Amino acid sequence: MKRSSVFNWCVSAMFLTGFSSVFAQKISSGNVAFLEGETAIRVVFDNSKLVYGDLKRSEEAYVSARAKVVARNEAKEDFRKTWERHVNRNIPRKFLTSANKNSDLQFVTDSLTNYTLIVKSLWMIPGEPGWKKARLNATLTFVDTQNLEREYLKIDFKRIKGGSMGKTRNLYMEECYAKTAKEMARLLKKQQRKKRGSL
Repeated sequence: MKRSSVFNWCVSAMFLTGFSSVFAQKISSGNVAFLEGETAIRVVFDNSKLVYGDLKRSEEAYVSARAKVVARNEAKEDFRKTWERHVNRNIPRKFLTSANKNSDLQFVTDSLTNYTLIVKSLWMIPGEPGWKKARLNATLTFVDTQNLEREYLKIDFKRIKGGSMGKTRNLYMEECYAKTAKEMARLLKKQQRKKRGSL
């Protein structure tokens, strides 16, 4: 394998009790030239292909199974309502907060901008609070807002890790999106610096 292809992937690894867990990110197509002069990026979230766990269960299958477990242990909690809040409010909020904290760009959901970032979630391990982090595979694609088929940059994330001091799987999963946003922002800054240095 060529040395350059080895370093196409930006990889960090951590070893715990004999097991390895690897997070990787890769620009699979495009570049950051389109960001020149831009101040804001619209963000949309796409979970249409998202599956859960090693069994790759659908969202409905995961939620149904999890709701039964929660009902046995937390009879007063309506897990489906909790889940809807987690997916529709908490995850977007975590992603946007982290992206805006770590980027010179403003990432928004309620404004029309020249470019749109599609956060497409593909696979997730929810994790187990206290001993097993959540994991996420996702593809982030920057497209023309007026023509969503026109792609400018695509970044693949594999096994992004999420954990928190909280005691629920949902909090762990939300932290996956915060970490993804942080790494995306760092990568964009790095690529923009390289672009300016080559001029």
